[in-house]
Amino acid sequence: GGRDRAFLQYTMRTEQGKEMMDMQHTYTPEALRGKGIADKVTAAAFAYCEEKGLLVVPSCTYISGRFLDKNPGLRRLVA
Repeated sequence: GGRDRAFLQYTMRTEQGKEMMDMQHTYTPEALRGKGIADKVTAAAFAYCEEKGLLVVPSCTYISGRFLDKNPGLRRLVA
């Protein structure tokens, strides 16, 4: 099932000719929390966006707050 693995829920969209990944939600199963898994999943998504030339819309409060606070250099990818 989908709830036994960590994931990042997103949608792709284009605004004013720019492709964007709207990162809407991160989820880590309770048994796996506190191990930095959400950070790793989110960092991989940011790396993908950077590689593909996409902007990031950090709709998820974890990403817009805690993750970007810990990784301020990635703010350059934020739409």
